[in-house]
Amino acid sequence: MSLAGIGYCTPTADFVIDGRIYRAATRVLRGDVAHSYGSHNYFRCGVTTTFPAGTLTLGSHDVEVRVLVDGGRSYLTSRRFRVVMV
Repeated sequence: MSLAGIGYCTPTADFVIDGRIYRAATRVLRGDVAHSYGSHNYFRCGVTTTFPAGTLTLGSHDVEVRVLVDGGRSYLTSRRFRVVMV
């Protein structure tokens, strides 16, 4: 997941999986995105998170990414998508 689509990197982001929030590490290296956009400004625009084993049990799960802005008082939300574990 890259935050490049919103034009900047933010210090705070969350993954929301089935309504539970998992804080994401931000400013993860994304040389591929920087190259694609032709700007070194996007070099650290990735996010990543970890969550406990068993969080994604068999079946479907709703996932979205929230980027906190305005000092954490509001956020931008990705389109919700579904992950199916088989």
